[in-house]
Amino acid sequence: MYPKIDSTMPLTSGNEAEAVENALAKINMKSALQKAIDGNQFRICYQPLFDVSSGNITSLEALIRWHHPILGVIQPNQFIPIAEQTDLVKPIGAWVIRSACLHNMALQKAGRRAMPVAVNLSARQLLDKNLTAIIGSALTNSGLNPAYLILEITETAAIQHLAQAVRTLRHLKKFGVKIALDDFGTGYSSLSYLDQLPIDILKIDRSFIEGMSEENGKMTITSAIVELAHKLGLEVVAEGVETRDQLSCVTGIRCDKIQGFLLGKPVSFYSLQKML
Repeated sequence: MYPKIDSTMPLTSGNEAEAVENALAKINMKSALQKAIDGNQFRICYQPLFDVSSGNITSLEALIRWHHPILGVIQPNQFIPIAEQTDLVKPIGAWVIRSACLHNMALQKAGRRAMPVAVNLSARQLLDKNLTAIIGSALTNSGLNPAYLILEITETAAIQHLAQAVRTLRHLKKFGVKIALDDFGTGYSSLSYLDQLPIDILKIDRSFIEGMSEENGKMTITSAIVELAHKLGLEVVAEGVETRDQLSCVTGIRCDKIQGFLLGKPVSFYSLQKML
């Protein structure tokens, strides 16, 4: 028989109650994520990247969305952190890699112009000993040329596990894939390790693009980053371009590609086929 509870007394302190609530939310989210994996509730959207000189779409970024049967579309920032903590990010990430490769190959078979597709790798995936096998299998099973797959890592993930990141990325480069460093400028030691990572593409974080104008320091700093990247032989992408003024600025400092809502929002695979 359960003990009687005095409803006039708090069961826990405010901090304890919050901790319990957070723990329950995490358990529920983990269970829901597992059901999402088993029930095929994830979808991929694709955001185009545009060449600054020609204005043409030259590559794509795969972005995951969770289509919950009750809650509707859930954005990645609402569930990826939990997936990271619970290790479910590994099967979710593997699914994204496989799907992106299959979609890319399907576009090419349908007569669309071949272009690379970028897939984000989390810090946990970088540490996964099976990552190389997962990517190799995805390329083999889809028949996709490795040159049309870009693997993106965030600057934060690289900083946290630099030695492991360098080893893993060098191994992956042997497949013939390209490596992009995402969110550049958000870390604390960017320039000191930039030449250590075997990267091909540098994506400047949107925080540099927001509020950029010819009259403030952001443009000067970003211009220096672009110049340095070009001297290292890297392609430069400006993220988060949302206004005409921003477009004019990143064009003026010779960014190679742009990504942002001004020219292209994420679209479903079905819409992407029509767009291309």
